[in-house]
Amino acid sequence: YDTCARCDYTTYEEIAALGHDLVSHEAKEPTCTEVGWNAYDTCSRCDYTTYEETAALGHELVPHEGKAPTCTEKGFKAYDTCARCDYTSFEELDALGHDLVHHDEKAATCTEKGYKAYDACSRCDYTTFEETPALGHTPGKVQIENEVPATTSAPGSYDKVVYCEVCGHEMTRKTIPVPVIPAITSLYAKELGKYIYVVPGTTAGSLKKLAGEASSVTKNGVAVDAETLLASGMELTKEDGTKLFVIVKGDNDGDGEITASDARNALRIAVRLDEPEEWQLYAGIVTDDSAADTGKLAVSAADARAILRVAVKLDDPSGWIKYVF
Repeated sequence: YDTCARCDYTTYEEIAALGHDLVSHEAKEPTCTEVGWNAYDTCSRCDYTTYEETAALGHELVPHEGKAPTCTEKGFKAYDTCARCDYTSFEELDALGHDLVHHDEKAATCTEKGYKAYDACSRCDYTTFEETPALGHTPGKVQIENEVPATTSAPGSYDKVVYCEVCGHEMTRKTIPVPVIPAITSLYAKELGKYIYVVPGTTAGSLKKLAGEASSVTKNGVAVDAETLLASGMELTKEDGTKLFVIVKGDNDGDGEITASDARNALRIAVRLDEPEEWQLYAGIVTDDSAADTGKLAVSAADARAILRVAVKLDDPSGWIKYVF
């Protein structure tokens, strides 16, 4: 428009305001960590706005107790989580591993279990413990105890005992009775098969009385006098012509006497240094130990000992006649 510089003349003509060209905007809810706003308008032609910001909510914290780690499982510290979002302060703790304590082995005994060297954890029940079974007793050799010799008036006995050779525990004990020794001084004989068994000290004349006056006793084919002591290896010919080999119990060298030499021979047979003839085997068996509970006849160290005791006049051999085969 125009105006005059000297008067109030003007061509001014006012035009009305346009008003805002409004653009609507939706509201946005605030979150725990971000601001929000209410629904608002802005003008497309100017910077007019009804925008109004709403503050962030902050976390709605829920506390959680911690869990201590174990030897094999992880744990975590006490932590918070948000009831509205996935915020968490969770922090995991590594498993501790075992705190091992070493233990030395314990050897098993005859009656008690043992165990190998092992490790155990001081915090939990973890262990490498491995038990070893008890060994059981190991039987040693049979021993003779509480020996009571039999006499002509009273029986005797002895104990056969087996101990564990590791710990000494008595495993078995068996009392063996010994019958009364027959009250015979000049003669006691038993015929079995091709043998005639006699006790030491028996004379040829005594044997002839038992076998019959028509019988004969010879040594190497030559007749012997009635007063001659019988010896292993002699021969008895009975009245009917039957010939029997004479075995004097304990006399395994054929001299008719019971001496240390007979005991020595029996011991050598017992320890397998010498191989006996059959008559020497039968002459040398004079105790219950000879079969050794196996059923197989064999001269034992106990036989050698019994022969030696007779040789030195400690025992009477008259009871030996019961050992015939």
